[in-house]
This record gives sequence, C-alpha cells and structure tokens, in this order.
Amino acid sequence: MKAGFAQEWFSPDHRLTPFGFGFRSTKFPPGNEGAEAPIGLSCTALQNEDSGNDTLLLFSLDLAILFGDLAEHLRQTIAGATDLPPQNIQLACTHTHSAPLPALDPSQGEGAKISEFLPDDDPEAIRAFTDNLTQLAVRAAHRALGLLIPVRVRYQQALTGLGYQRRVPQKPGQAPALCWNQEEFPHLSPPPSPDPWISVLLLEPLGGHEPFVLWGTGIHPVTLGKTSRLLSPDWPGATNRVLAGLLGTNRIAFFQGASGEVHPWLATGAENKDLSLMAEAMAAQIRLLVRTARPWPEKKQSLWALAEGTLPLPEGRSLPLTLLRLGPFAAPVLPLELFASLAQSWRKSWAAPLLPITLANGWQAYWPDQQAFEEGGYEVEVARRYGRKSGDGEKLVAAYDQLFAKLFS
Repeated sequence: MKAGFAQEWFSPDHRLTPFGFGFRSTKFPPGNEGAEAPIGLSCTALQNEDSGNDTLLLFSLDLAILFGDLAEHLRQTIAGATDLPPQNIQLACTHTHSAPLPALDPSQGEGAKISEFLPDDDPEAIRAFTDNLTQLAVRAAHRALGLLIPVRVRYQQALTGLGYQRRVPQKPGQAPALCWNQEEFPHLSPPPSPDPWISVLLLEPLGGHEPFVLWGTGIHPVTLGKTSRLLSPDWPGATNRVLAGLLGTNRIAFFQGASGEVHPWLATGAENKDLSLMAEAMAAQIRLLVRTARPWPEKKQSLWALAEGTLPLPEGRSLPLTLLRLGPFAAPVLPLELFASLAQSWRKSWAAPLLPITLANGWQAYWPDQQAFEEGGYEVEVARRYGRKSGDGEKLVAAYDQLFAKLFS
C-alpha cells in the first residue's frame, strides 16, 4: 500500500467576497480584506499495491461548496491529466465560510446561482479564480502521484464536545430557535451534537518519515463570523497548523463530516483569537487519537475500495452515491449538508468505524431528518427550495445501507 500527499495555495482576487453569510454579502461592499491564513487544497493519493489504475485521489479544498457542474468538470479534467477514472477522484470541501465561491460559468448552469449568493462579485474575477483552482488541482494530483511511498495503517476515533446542535427545541408546535452563537443568543441552551465524533486515519511511512493524518468531524467552520471579510480556512485550517507543530508533519487533511445542524462552541464571532482557541482544543484531541491509534490488520485487504449507486430524485434526476472504504473506515461521500442525526444511524448499524465526507463532488443543500422536517426552521426551508421532502434523509440512509452491505460483506 502506498500514499502520496501534496498541497497548493490559492491567490484569490481582492474583489471576491467570502461566501457563507447572507449578512456579509448584503450589508458590506463586495470583496475581501486579505487572508487571515492561506487557503488552498490538498490531494492525498492512495494506491493499492503497484497498480496505477487502482489509485484514489482524495482532495480537501478550503471552499464552502462546489457546484455540481464545476465538480464534474474538475473530476474529468484531473482524470484526463492522470489517466485515472473520474470515480477515483473525490473532491471534498472543508465548508469554510471564509473563501470565495468558484463557478464554471457565472452566467449559466449551476454557476448562475452566484448571482443569488454573491450578486456583486465580478464574473471575470470568479472565472480567474476557478481557472486557478483547476490548474492547482491538476498540479497537486501530479505531485501526490509522484510522491507515493509505502505506508502502514493505524486508526482511532473518539467523542468530542466542541460542537453543539444549533436547532434548540421550543414549545410544541413551534419551529426550533437557531442558536447561531453563544454571545448573541445567551437565552438559548443548545444540546450537544447528535454525532459528536472525531475520526483519524493515520498512514505511517515504512521508512519512518512524517505520517499522513486524515481526520474528520462534523462541525460547521464558522468560527469567523458574518462581519469578517478575511479569507480563512477557519478552525479546520487553524487546527491543521497546530497539528503540524505537534506532530511534525504537514501531511494533514481535514474532511467535513455530518454538520448540517452543528456549530462550534465558538461561532460567528469577530475575533481571530477564537480560531486559536478552537484549534488548540481540537488539535489536543487529535494528538491523543494519534498517540493511541490502533493498528489495522491489512493482510489481504486493500487500502481503499469504492462502491457507487444512485438515489432517484424528482423530475427524473438522481443523486450519485459513493461509499469508500478507507482502511477500516466506512466513508460515505455526499454532495450535500447531511444532518448529524442521520449519520448517527449509520454509526449504530454499521459494523465499521465511520468517517462521513460531506460537501463532496457537488452541493444539494441540506438533507434533514424526518423529525426536523416536521419541526421546520431554516435548514428545512432551504431543503424544500432544493426539492427535498420529509423522509428523503431516511431514504438516503437506506441507500447507503445497501452500499455498505455490498462493500463490507
């Protein structure tokens, strides 16, 4: 088994607005005020034995979302440049709310939604950013493939208390109150996240060099808030920087889990110091998981495997489904913002540790559970605008149950 790793950094135009808060895009002029920290992408190449076509490219991008047409364009472009099948290329966004929004064409297709989200951003600046993203993704793929080295696998997972359920129940018949942060809404007492787990996949080079650390948890990257105009990878990027110092490696990639209704305890604030507090707390937990990681008995098993399916949607459309096996982990790859309550059902029923990868290969908005649909609220309103109905989340869970039975039998 082999792994390779590469990073690249964006250089966004000052005219591009950080995407993720309607307040910011409507109350402030377009553009950004520079970078709190570099934003970019990483590519982890995972190869089974010495077969080039049996290689997976797993990207982590410091972006909030990727539109589906752009994700397909990127996968096809990278596939053409590397001679890998497009399904072997997975593009996951960290979901930071402090990065520009790329689009294949801001005037048509899914890219036309930019006029709804960021109506005043310059189309030429958006195209230039998207072209740069494409070039860097291809370059990272080539570099990661050129740096493949033999590795062994260890893994660990544990509970975290750093995220909370932002939908706070009210009186019967009332929609939940949204606790966007602890400072503005001190009268609300949000419960813990329904899926409060951190998962770590540790790939250790046989030659004793710096390890690869792939980790994920489901918490919105919104520590920087609605009044910040800085570009930033938010707390996941800050955590990776702290981890690099603690673990002596820059081969670190974060993957956003089921975070549809989950916020960090320090959320939507105005001060950068909150990023450091979140990062230090998260990095300490991950360091413990790395220290206590258990070996994976990989005999006669491949480092990764993949199963695909579809879920029918209204109007003759379908949602592509991907389930990865990453070492011992079951990793459902989802082009949407999954509710943590739905991921928890997999944790209860699947006989494998779970590493959900959401906001990947496209964006189909929120997918709430049936109870949330009955309660209503912000996420449900958005889900309905994108064609979701009560029970769709449970159908998604069932479809992945079938893929799990196929891949882990």
